[in-house]
Amino acid sequence: MPAGASSQSTAFKQLIQFVVLAGYRYLREVDKSLCISFCLQDPNCTAVTYSVHKPPHSSSLCKFYSTVDENVNVHLNLTKRNGSDGILSDLVLFISKLQDVHLTHAKLVPESNAYFSESMDQSNCNSTCTEDLFCDAFSFSYNGTCSMYSTRDITTIAVEEDSEVTFIGLHSN
Repeated sequence: MPAGASSQSTAFKQLIQFVVLAGYRYLREVDKSLCISFCLQDPNCTAVTYSVHKPPHSSSLCKFYSTVDENVNVHLNLTKRNGSDGILSDLVLFISKLQDVHLTHAKLVPESNAYFSESMDQSNCNSTCTEDLFCDAFSFSYNGTCSMYSTRDITTIAVEEDSEVTFIGLHSN
């Protein structure tokens, strides 16, 4: 065995473990429409991230996420990129297939489409939305503002450092 092969093997195993935990299916070198199409055909797929590297290293990666298993929730940390790293990424959520998805550093846009907006803590915001059959998602700003939305009023999910978004899949009776 060549010197350093053992450490390379260990690093590779750690990378594989990370990949398995970060998503459950990966498609390389597909376009965005094919990525979305495959996810829609998969009963477990509730969200995808689609990333494209700009030339000269043109490539694409489609990652599938699932919230079907009760023990698995999608928790994604959104990061605003300035484009200088050459990567463009999109997040696609299939709201009709969602259970619970939580996005950190995110907000729902336009904020004027919220049918309810009030100051409260995050726990009360979550329970109020869960009990309201018209509430499909809420945006909680760290300044204490809770804004609730139905899916028909959501047009965009934007990156926002001081806010979180939660999609509610199942409402309490």
